Amino acid sequence: ITPSQETASFIILDSRLNTSYSVVFSLLKENTEIYRSKDIVKGEGFETVAGSFIIKNTPQVQKILPALLEKWHVKANTLENIAEIPKASLKKHRVGLYQSLRSNMDEGWTRYVFDDLGIPYTTLHNNDFKGIGKKKVNLRAKFDAIVFADENATIIIQGRRSPSSRYRRSNGGIPPEYEGGIGKEGVEELKSFVEQGGILVTLNSACELAFNEFQVPAGNALERVDRSKFFCPGSILRVNVDNKSPIGYGMPREAAIMFYQSMA
Repeated sequence: ITPSQETASFIILDSRLNTSYSVVFSLLKENTEIYRSKDIVKGEGFETVAGSFIIKNTPQVQKILPALLEKWHVKANTLENIAEIPKASLKKHRVGLYQSLRSNMDEGWTRYVFDDLGIPYTTLHNNDFKGIGKKKVNLRAKFDAIVFADENATIIIQGRRSPSSRYRRSNGGIPPEYEGGIGKEGVEELKSFVEQGGILVTLNSACELAFNEFQVPAGNALERVDRSKFFCPGSILRVNVDNKSPIGYGMPREAAIMFYQSMA
């Protein structure tokens, strides 16, 4: 960060850089005032995309930001006035990441991404969704968002694969202490969590949990499509991204994704 940037009112970080997120999560831990732009941000000698980070350059930020920018090799830009920029305020979220008692590679990769970017989270197991006696869990009091990595809904709820799964043979031989899932009680707790304003994130096949138990107005378009008409066991696909949506902030208009017998 340059001497002129040290006295600027606001610091701008480009959301196209993964490392910008690492800087932001570190700053959020210090209760820093940060916004995300809803549109392109232009300044002297720079132009960033929608979703870029706008950081109020307080004395506290001036103390810790230079080291973070150097650590993550992030270039910062500055602005003096952000009144005309459409934006949304950021805050620290209490994130829970579900980990079943069955081996789940995608949960491990999701955890790796969280760790790599410095996203604080709490690992949740089956018992975290179940009350003790008459005492309810109240997930909303503890978390703002709960993430389920790619995993079959039957495994999440029951702890075993669906009878129709081609991997159902792996159901056997599980010690009693490692059996079971969140159960119907856990599903009800999740519904209560969402009804109270909590954010439920389900990745790939875990979306079955939302489709089947939450009656959301969405579904898997490939669920009943014969393999003779659509077969994609593992391919790199090109997708169009709505990068004006918060979900697509920082992404290019076209991107490559891995499709591995996935939902659509």
